[in-house]
Amino acid sequence: MAFDNTILDEFNELGSGEVLASMPNVIQAFETFEDGLVQGRFCKYDTGSVDNLDGSATPTLAGVSVRDITQATAANTYDSTRTPAGDDVAMVCNFGYVTIDVTDAATPAKYGQVYCVNAATADAGKATNDSGQLEVPGAIFWEEKADNVWVVRVMMGVENATAYIAALPSLDVSAVDGTDGTAALTVQALDVDGSDYEENVFTRIWVGTADDFGADAITGITATTGTLKEAVTANAEYLVISDATGTIELALDNNGAGTIYAWAEIGGKIYPSGAIVITSI
Repeated sequence: MAFDNTILDEFNELGSGEVLASMPNVIQAFETFEDGLVQGRFCKYDTGSVDNLDGSATPTLAGVSVRDITQATAANTYDSTRTPAGDDVAMVCNFGYVTIDVTDAATPAKYGQVYCVNAATADAGKATNDSGQLEVPGAIFWEEKADNVWVVRVMMGVENATAYIAALPSLDVSAVDGTDGTAALTVQALDVDGSDYEENVFTRIWVGTADDFGADAITGITATTGTLKEAVTANAEYLVISDATGTIELALDNNGAGTIYAWAEIGGKIYPSGAIVITSI
């Protein structure tokens, strides 16, 4: 389908907690979180856990808790005790364009500074333009998407809304032949100085039989470090969460000798492995 308008206008009537994936973004996965963490709201980082805002003094804002597409559509919270299957991680966007709930009284304007409600109420974590609430450094209002839902640009870690430069992790992608029809693929998140980015990161990884960015299924893909969050194409393309050191290790089973290729994407940038020559002795 073709569109004749700008990229952000392509997504009308979005609910809260949606990341505009066509724009650069960083989503982190937290294994420790408050049960009942509301999606589509600002949340805080407190003693190793991401929690709802509750009126605590000088909270450390983690970002916006985003909707988990693998949950039931009725779910709008993260809950490790949910049946039949509780949530393993909470996903938080700390850089990018994301939809968020706003208060009924809010009257946002494009490029306006974002504040959020820091109180143990039904509005906890909602965005507002009320300067009497908690300022969200680096966050601006961008566009209204539905009643009481706006796209905001978040850049956690910068001092004010006029700062437009923030560093995204990069990825190092490498592979080692197993000499038995398999290979070990390693994806390491890197900080701006080239050191390991020691946080959980959320990325997309896929393999192909030609150097053309196409996803082609092989015999098997399993995670030895990190978590396969969702299969886009079985044994070809996955959404993957790294461990807490930013490391992902995947076992690639080609069921024999051959050459394959792998790519990893984060924040809209694609990092290739180059040719992975697999032997079988």
